[in-house]
Amino acid sequence: MSSTDPILVLDFGSGFVKAGFAGNDSPSLVFPTVVGNLRHAKLGPSNSNDPLIGESALSGANVTVKRPIVRSEIQSPEDFYSIVNYIFQTLEIKGENNHILISRPSGASTQQLELITEYFIETFHVPSIAFISSAALSLLSTGRATGVVAECGYSITNVVPIFEFFGLEHARITANLGGQDVDLYLKSLLKKIGMGEADNNAVNEVKEQLCYVKASSTANNQPAPYELPSGTRLTIGDERFLGPEVLFDPSLNSIDALGISKALEVSIGRCDEFLKTDLLQNVVISGGSTMFPGIADRIQEDLTGSLKKAVNIIAAPERKHGAWVGGSIFATTPVFEQFQIKKAEWETQKEFIFRQKSFM
Repeated sequence: MSSTDPILVLDFGSGFVKAGFAGNDSPSLVFPTVVGNLRHAKLGPSNSNDPLIGESALSGANVTVKRPIVRSEIQSPEDFYSIVNYIFQTLEIKGENNHILISRPSGASTQQLELITEYFIETFHVPSIAFISSAALSLLSTGRATGVVAECGYSITNVVPIFEFFGLEHARITANLGGQDVDLYLKSLLKKIGMGEADNNAVNEVKEQLCYVKASSTANNQPAPYELPSGTRLTIGDERFLGPEVLFDPSLNSIDALGISKALEVSIGRCDEFLKTDLLQNVVISGGSTMFPGIADRIQEDLTGSLKKAVNIIAAPERKHGAWVGGSIFATTPVFEQFQIKKAEWETQKEFIFRQKSFM
C-alpha cells in the first residue's frame, strides 16, 4: 500500500454515521443513519432514484424515513448502499484509490461483513477493506492496549474486556440498550408534564441539553425551563436525570437487559483474576450515549460499591466518536496492512477470509 493512498475510515452506527480520512483528529462527515423517500398523498412513495440521507430526510416534508441499521445489523442493504453512495459523493471519493477501514461492532455476523465487502470491492472497486473491532478502536483512541470498554450508542451497548488489543469474547456483554431507549422513556415522562405526542425533536433537545446522570455526589436537581415550538412553557425537574436512568436500570422501561454498570461488573467478573486490577484501572466509556454529564462518576460509584476495589473511569472528551478516532489512528500504523482484505484475496478466498483477517 502506497503511503499516499487515502484511507477512508467509516463507523456505521445505528444512530449516526461517521466518515473521514485516516490521520485526522475528527470525522469529516457525521450524519443521522436514516434514509428518506418522498411520498405523495395520492400516489404513495415516490420512485425517485435520489433518496434523502441524514438531516435532509429528517427535516423534509412528506418523507418516509427508515433506519437501515438497527441494533448494529443492516436491515435494508439497498438503503445501506444509498448511505455509502452519499458518503462517496459528499467526500468526492471515486474508490479505486481508497483503502477502507470500517469499525466493526462486537458480534457482527460474517454474513453482514460479506455483504459490505462485496459492495465496496465490486461496486466501488476499492483496493482493500478492513474490519477492526469498534471496542478495540475506542480503547486505542485513549492510548491504551488493555482495558474494558463500554460502548453505548443509539440502540446497543457492548462491554468488551481487552488484553493487549485482544478481545476476550467469553466476557463480552451485549445489551439492546441505548440512546433510543432514553428517548422513549424520557418522552413518556415529559408527556406527563405537558409535552405533546409528536414533539420528538423537543425530546431529543431536552435529552441533549438538559439531561444528566445522577450520582450520590451530584448536587440537588435544579428545575430547568423549556419552551416548546408551540410556545408552551414546561419546567423540567426530576425528568432531567430520570430519563438517562434507564441506561442503569433498563427495567424502568420494561427492557430485559443489564444496565451499563452491572454489565461492566459481570464482564469483569468473567475475566482471570490477574487481569481484573488492570481492567478496573482502565474502564473506557465510548459512544454518543455516554455524553451525559455525571455518567463517569455514576459508573465509578456503582463499580466501587459493588466490587469494593479502586476503579478508574476514562471518559475522553472525543468519546462520542471514539471508535472513529481509534480507526483514524490505527489506519496510519504499519500493522494495519495485515488486516486488509485485498480484492484478489476476496475473489479467491472469500469463504474463509474473515477468519484470516479478523481483528478481535
